[in-house]
Amino acid sequence: DAAGLLAMVKSRENTWLEQAAGKSSRSDIAWGVQYANLIKQFAENTYKGHYSFYRDKAMAENITWFLANQSPDSRMLLWAHDYHISRGVR
Repeated sequence: DAAGLLAMVKSRENTWLEQAAGKSSRSDIAWGVQYANLIKQFAENTYKGHYSFYRDKAMAENITWFLANQSPDSRMLLWAHDYHISRGVR
């Protein structure tokens, strides 16, 4: 399952990081772990249904991860459909 895949990848992350030769290798490992997380998020969203709040939560987690893995002076332009940012009842 997707959660098991993510757990397996995360359990090996430190070993891969110790073996990484340079900064670009460490970045590749971080992105690989994030891709495994995206697969888990996709599976969970599919399981919970597209009308759950999980998709919005996952999008916020991914934005947070992306910004945390950029240089401190990086900027991001973000936009969303009204459905995702509205304050109304769904």
